[in-house]
Amino acid sequence: MSLSEADAPLFAVSTWDDAIAALALSVEHAENLLDAGEAPEHLPARWSAPRGLGPIPLELVDTARALLARQGIASQRLAAAARDSRQHDRALSQLSQLSQDSPRPPVYIDTPA
Repeated sequence: MSLSEADAPLFAVSTWDDAIAALALSVEHAENLLDAGEAPEHLPARWSAPRGLGPIPLELVDTARALLARQGIASQRLAAAARDSRQHDRALSQLSQLSQDSPRPPVYIDTPA
């Protein structure tokens, strides 16, 4: 069975260790951007468990749960940052509109007589 390009995972994984490591890198990248006050240029694709690996091994369950919690927090922070950015854009747009609508103040030039 072949996967179409759209079905292919973002990272090539052959084990659950690889899948969890790839997701951890993605979460860490988002956390680092948020901690630095930067917004990601695009949101990562929705993650789904890789196909063909079978059930997650029991020894990785705690790691996966901890990563899921971090991912949830990062997702909430990303949503809040996006909301703040939209509010900031609206405020700037309103200020720009006000400055375009208000009359220009008179300009005086002092010159010696």
